Amino acid sequence: MEGTAVIKKGSCWIAVGLALFLASRLGAESIEVIRFKGQDFQVSRDPLTQSPVIIRGIDRPIVILKGTQTRSRVIQSGRMVINRLNPLLPLTPKQIRLKSAEKIGGLWYVSYWQTAGDFIVYGSSLGFSPDRRGRILTTGSVIYPNIQVPASIKVDREQALQTSIRSIKDFQKQHYKLLTENLIIYPDRKATPPRYYLVYVFNFFPPPEALHPASPQAGWGIFVDTQTGKIVDRQTLFKPLGCCVPEEGPPLDIQELYKSHIGK
Repeated sequence: MEGTAVIKKGSCWIAVGLALFLASRLGAESIEVIRFKGQDFQVSRDPLTQSPVIIRGIDRPIVILKGTQTRSRVIQSGRMVINRLNPLLPLTPKQIRLKSAEKIGGLWYVSYWQTAGDFIVYGSSLGFSPDRRGRILTTGSVIYPNIQVPASIKVDREQALQTSIRSIKDFQKQHYKLLTENLIIYPDRKATPPRYYLVYVFNFFPPPEALHPASPQAGWGIFVDTQTGKIVDRQTLFKPLGCCVPEEGPPLDIQELYKSHIGK
């Protein structure tokens, strides 16, 4: 399995955009109206997981934020939204971690990762934007249900790292370096139902001067299963957009990051 990864700040509008894209694939006939906790909602679902990708309040907002919309207040609104929509939205407040909160054009956009066993679920998101009156009318989400996190890690980090290194052509010749790494849950959407892996994810980059100026490719993100040691995915990382997978916070400067790792 191999793909490409757009590495950029994890903005809420990206999360909502992805949810809208998934919803558009369902077709209009797949939009259902649900009466839930005394309110009508329009709901579109992910055809693979059946989790909502779009939830829209019909007769009134999902939540209304009162008072000044400070960053802290907007961030805390995620718990309010989840408490209002659970179990229609299959999340609890303990299963989210802030991805980003940005104010653009006077409006706040906030997004969260889904977590399982304190691990980020790759590709997951819950996002929304309060309007100027504090009304949250719609949520966009990519949520994965029924994740079972392995009780232990069977493959040590060094073994997984060496497997990743061997998978990259001309690793030594191109002077690749490991710049960031993480442990995350990786959902395999090619399986039905989705299969979940607890993986090491390693982000490798060559020195910036070794990159062809006409090529957007910068490095590799390699995902290694902690149970079998096998690579479950490898993704191209793009130099104009920073580093790395999973994307957390502002893009990191690859050149500065590479320099800081020289000699390590």
